[in-house]
Amino acid sequence: MGDDLGIIFLLGFTAVCAVGFIYECLKDFQQKNLSKRQKSKPRVAYSKIIKEVLRWSGPILLDQGIKKYPHVKISYRRCKGADGYYYPKSKTIEVLVNKMIDTRGLVFVTLHEVAHYIQDKTDPDFRNYDLYELRVGYDNNPFEIEANRFASDYQKPCLAHLKEIGLI
Repeated sequence: MGDDLGIIFLLGFTAVCAVGFIYECLKDFQQKNLSKRQKSKPRVAYSKIIKEVLRWSGPILLDQGIKKYPHVKISYRRCKGADGYYYPKSKTIEVLVNKMIDTRGLVFVTLHEVAHYIQDKTDPDFRNYDLYELRVGYDNNPFEIEANRFASDYQKPCLAHLKEIGLI
C-alpha cells in the first residue's frame, strides 16, 4: 500500500512537471509567432509615446509659425469609427487608446490630430471643416486628406525617433 502511494505521488509530480514544461514551450512559441500588431506594442505607457510624438513635432510646428503645442487629452476608451479628435475651441487633440491600437497606429493618429491643429492655426478656411464634411463626407474632406498625408509623411521618421530613444 505504501509503495502504491509513492508511485501515485511520483506519477502526479511527473504530470505536473510535464504540464509546466509544455506550458513554457508554448509560451516561447507564441512569443516567436506574434502578429505585427503585437510586436509593435511599445515598451512604455501609451501616454509617453503620445507626448514624445508631440515633442518630436515641435520643429514642424515652428516651421509653420506655431509656438505652442496643442493641449492633449488621452482617453482609454473605444469610440466607434474614430481613434482621435481635434477640438478647435480648446486647441486640444484627443487620442483614444484601446487594446486594438498598435504603436504605428498611435503615432499616425497623434500626427493626424497634430495636422488638424496646424490647419486650425494656419488656414482660415479650417473653420469650415464641418461644412466640407457635410458636402463631401469625411473621407473626401480636404482637411482629412491633408491630415492623412501629413501623418503618412511623418510616421516613419517619428517611429525611427521613438526607436532611437528606446520607447519602442
